[in-house]
Amino acid sequence: MTQDKIIKITLTCILIAFFALLVFNGFAPYGRKVSYRYSLQRDPDIISELTGLKPFSEIGQGEGAQYRVSYARVENDETVFKLKVPASHYKKAQVKMNFSSDEEIKLGVRNFSDTTYNFLPVFNPILELLKWTKTTDEKGSLYQKEADYSAVDEFYASPPESSRLEPKIATYERSFQPSVDYGDDAGTTEIKNSLRGTHNFYVYVKDGNLGVSLEKQDLDWIEGEDVLKISVYKNEKKVYQDSIGDGKQLSDDSAEIQSRSFELTGLEPGVYKVELSCDNDVLIRKIVVNKRLVVFKSLFLVDNKLIYPAAEQLGQTVFTNSIKVSLSTWHEPSLQEIKVNDYLVKLDRLVAEKKITLNRELSEIYTEKSDLLISGDSYFSTSKESFFDPERYSTVLFDGTNFPPNAEYLITSYKSPQKLGENYESNLEFEISAANYKDGIVEFKIAAPGLYKKQKFIIINSIEVSLE
Repeated sequence: MTQDKIIKITLTCILIAFFALLVFNGFAPYGRKVSYRYSLQRDPDIISELTGLKPFSEIGQGEGAQYRVSYARVENDETVFKLKVPASHYKKAQVKMNFSSDEEIKLGVRNFSDTTYNFLPVFNPILELLKWTKTTDEKGSLYQKEADYSAVDEFYASPPESSRLEPKIATYERSFQPSVDYGDDAGTTEIKNSLRGTHNFYVYVKDGNLGVSLEKQDLDWIEGEDVLKISVYKNEKKVYQDSIGDGKQLSDDSAEIQSRSFELTGLEPGVYKVELSCDNDVLIRKIVVNKRLVVFKSLFLVDNKLIYPAAEQLGQTVFTNSIKVSLSTWHEPSLQEIKVNDYLVKLDRLVAEKKITLNRELSEIYTEKSDLLISGDSYFSTSKESFFDPERYSTVLFDGTNFPPNAEYLITSYKSPQKLGENYESNLEFEISAANYKDGIVEFKIAAPGLYKKQKFIIINSIEVSLE
């Protein structure tokens, strides 16, 4: 082979490798990790300018020479930055933040489907000073006033008793749902009395299968579309989503009844929340759940033919472990006497809540006329057999500022940042999905509650984001 041919082949290989590298970088294929770094010399094509961020520089001295130190100050309660990504198949975002602060900081990634942010705590001065025993796992930390547990999993497997009136367990940016066995889940729960507007119910699933059937009917008392959104959650994670659109009006006082059923399989055992979200122009005519244990946070029972001509006339007994209960109605024909355990409660005023105090482990409330909103400080069921308490181990929320006085344990996703001289460095990992991408953008928010009012600031030295 001649020397000219060898040179030509070598140059050709170099060009092929160069163009392959360009393609690789441009399309960011699966399995490749990409990293971006935010600095004061920002690249707006990659990471946007942080809204509300103020650049600063100071003159420092060291080893006989002067040098300029650049950083940025966060002075607002909320600061947003957007990351332009080359592809939308990444499943994790790892964020390394170097900062200086004595104020609470949280970082969140935006969910564009419902405009919320999934926050993780970056820095909390109260927890940094808390002299409790601390145990950390890959997801977060357990703080204990007394060292009763050696691991977070041990705490989840056998948590301490924690009443609703004096909860011993606090949470901070992490939900607490221990694996509590409520017994056999076999059976069917049917709610025949129509419900008006948004309702949330909780169901215990043991065998991994959840089936729900719904009937929806529009009142059409208000102009506009009447949509019923259906969502199912395990803890804070959404596992199912659907909706029933606007129904057809058949006559002046009747609209079509729309049906929808779904079945979820392979679920982890535990308590699931089903959200039925709509406005008050929607009636949920029937709910059938293929499980025995089903409870509601509140019930707006409306089967009163004097108010809703298309409804059936059904009385209803409701069971609750609530201590404080409120009863109210909006229509004069629905003023009534309601049987509560062994006595009668007279509902004789419109709109105003009738508040009562109960002292039984499980109380009974019977309404003959319905058209009644029942709410309280715990849960409600439509049969004694279907009642259970999803919050057997009740918790109190630590808001990041005021630590609950009676708490003896704290479950949190917080992990103490590493101390580097006068600064801190925190490493956070977010699970991301298609809902976190919009037009090639992933959006983050730095939250520092009360920062602006206190006239304080946070120093941001650098932010690195890695996607994989």
